[in-house]
Formats: sequence, C-alpha cells, structure tokens
Amino acid sequence: MVVEMSARVRRNAQVAAHELGGSEGGVLLHLTSGQYHRVDSVGWAIWSLLDGSRSLGELADALRLQYPDAPGRLAEDVQGFVQDLIRRDLAEVIPAEPGGQGE
Repeated sequence: MVVEMSARVRRNAQVAAHELGGSEGGVLLHLTSGQYHRVDSVGWAIWSLLDGSRSLGELADALRLQYPDAPGRLAEDVQGFVQDLIRRDLAEVIPAEPGGQGE
C-alpha cells in the first residue's frame, strides 16, 4: 500500500506507546498482538505527530523544523516509515470524507 503525502494518518488506538527519554526514542506495544516495536528518536517524533490532524506532507514539514539538517529526502523517509507502521497495524489512514481531504 502506498500512502499518499496528502493522506492523514493516526495512531492505532490498540497501541500503547512509551517514550524512553532523551534521544533513545520509544517503544510501541500492539495490545492485540502483543508485539513490541522499538523506534528511534526520529521515529518517535513521527509517532508523536500521528494524531490525524495533518497530512503526511504537513508532518514532514513539521519534522523539517525540528531537524533542519535532515536529508533532502525527509518526506520520502516519513512516507516509508508511516507505510511500515500501517503494515504492522500500528497506524491507520483516516478515510477521506466525500469531497474532503484524506487518501
């Protein structure tokens, strides 16, 4: 599944998350499957922004402000990371409203 940069994505409600502190990132626990997933500090920053209020493109713009020295392919990296979260059932695309925004 390719998630468009205009798509809005939110965290799966069946996932508990815990920040490890500092630059350690965090741990995600899928409550249904029992699987743990570790994310680095940038992954945690992306996870923290996945509230469904912004598109992936807007999320990448927000990250660029936090990480001004990030490589030019930041948007593609965000897209790939979020696609992986969706594949692991840790996040979900918000269905587009008729005539509205979303995927």
